[in-house]
Amino acid sequence: MADQPFRAPKGTRDILWPDSARWRALVDLFADVAGSAGYLEVIPPMFEHVEVFQRLGEATDVVRKEMYSFEDKGGRTIALRPEQTASVVRAFAEHHPPVPWKAWYAGPNFRYERAQKGRFRQFDQVGVEALGPEDAHLDAEVIALAWRFYERLGLRRITLLVNSLGSTDDRQRYVAALRAHFEAHLDALSEESRATLDTNPLRVLDSRREAGRRIGNPLRPGHRRPGCPRSAVYRGPPTSARPRLLRPDHLRVCRRGLGRRPERGGRWRTV
Repeated sequence: MADQPFRAPKGTRDILWPDSARWRALVDLFADVAGSAGYLEVIPPMFEHVEVFQRLGEATDVVRKEMYSFEDKGGRTIALRPEQTASVVRAFAEHHPPVPWKAWYAGPNFRYERAQKGRFRQFDQVGVEALGPEDAHLDAEVIALAWRFYERLGLRRITLLVNSLGSTDDRQRYVAALRAHFEAHLDALSEESRATLDTNPLRVLDSRREAGRRIGNPLRPGHRRPGCPRSAVYRGPPTSARPRLLRPDHLRVCRRGLGRRPERGGRWRTV
C-alpha cells in the first residue's frame, strides 16, 4: 500500500502549468477591473461555522446536500465554504465597515455533489459584493462590471438579460400562485420536490427531475394549461419586471429608480 501513488478523490483535479498561469492571469484581470471601480479585495476563510451558510436557506440545495460539514476536535460544526457571499456578509456584519462597502474576492469553493461532466467538487470563483445602501445604481454598477470583465477576456458571443420578480407584493402573489399550481400536481413531484414545496416553491423550478420539468412553470407569460379559458392565461409580471435585453455599451439606469421610463419623471444616465 505504501508504494501506491496518492490519487485525488473523484471530482477533483490538479491545476498545473500552463493552466495555473491562465488562472492567475484571469484573477489579475478581474482585480484590475474591480479595482478600477473602487472595489478592494477581501479574503474569506476557507471554512466557517456551519450556521453562516445555513442562513442561505434550509430549502436550498447548497445547505441540504451540497455542503461539506463536519465536527472539529473542539466539538464545533464547521463547513468548507460552498460559496463566498455568505462569508463576505458575515465579515461586514462583524466589522461594521463604512458603507457602501465594495469588496471583490477570488478563490476555491467546495460542493459535495455528484461530479458531472465539466463540474468539480472543488471549483474556483471570482465575484464582487456591494453592501450597505439599497441603491439601484449599485446593482447597475455590478452588472456593468461583469460585462467589462467579459469584454476584457475577449468574450463576444454573450447576451445580457435583466430580470426581476417585481415588488415584494408581486413576489408574494407569484409564490402563492406557484404553490397552488404544484399542489394540484403533487403526484408528479418527487418526494424531495414535495419537501421543497413546503419551504420554498421557487426552488421546485430548479428540479432536475423529469417529472418536475414536465409540470413546468405555469406563470411564464402566455402559458395556458389545456382546458383553461383564455382569460386564465398568465400575462406575466408588470412590463418593468420582465427580462429585458440591454445594450451593454449603453447600460442605463434612471436616477429615480431602476426600470422607470424617462417620460415618467426620471432622467437617464450612462453607467
